[in-house]
Amino acid sequence: MGFVAASAAVRFEGADNITCYPSSDWAERAFCRTCGTHLFYRFTGEGPGSVDYSFGVGGRDDRTGLALEKEIYVDCKPDAYTLSGAHPRLTEQEFLKSIGFAD
Repeated sequence: MGFVAASAAVRFEGADNITCYPSSDWAERAFCRTCGTHLFYRFTGEGPGSVDYSFGVGGRDDRTGLALEKEIYVDCKPDAYTLSGAHPRLTEQEFLKSIGFAD
């Protein structure tokens, strides 16, 4: 599970310890070069979401007030991951299309 933050709202301390690598044709992942902790996922292409960072919920000190807004890659999830509620559920193809990387 994760949350999204606009790049204008993100500030990194110790940025010289962050290493990024391209994990796909459209995104990069970053980790701490000192301890190896995963830090964020970010779209690198143009289009919706290209200026946002995705962080794991576990990286937040305060996890209160977070609401489930959508699920992605629902066609790839384990059967045990059944989340309740009325929210969008996108397949891999639907999600990639929503960010401009599929027809």
